[in-house]
Amino acid sequence: MPRLGTGIELTQRVARLWMGGEMRVERPHQAPSAWDFWYNLMFADVFPEVNAWWFRDGWTGQVRFSAPAAQQDDATLMGYVQFNDDEGMPYTITEGDPIQVNVPMPLNFVQPVNFPLRVGLARHLLAMLNAEQLGVD
Repeated sequence: MPRLGTGIELTQRVARLWMGGEMRVERPHQAPSAWDFWYNLMFADVFPEVNAWWFRDGWTGQVRFSAPAAQQDDATLMGYVQFNDDEGMPYTITEGDPIQVNVPMPLNFVQPVNFPLRVGLARHLLAMLNAEQLGVD
């Protein structure tokens, strides 16, 4: 995420290493997909000067949101989030200023360091609901 100034920005042909708010290294890569770049650890070959990688969390997987299936009260909608093939867990969206979005986390991954994951899940949920409302697939 270049706007955060840290991590790896991956484009179709170039990988950029961001550290301390600056783009430090830009290199071409041969990864056929982002999946290959990460899963096959190709980033380590692209940036050999980095001798240790720390990712904080090992959770990756599929997320499925249901449309809101119930209304708890006049201001709160409820639906379900499913992580990989696990049983669905409830999410809620409550009207207010600001709107409150409460999404669950994957089992065993509820920890402060995963706050960006929780924010990302909430954004994806709201985007899904907005697209649904607009009639977009």
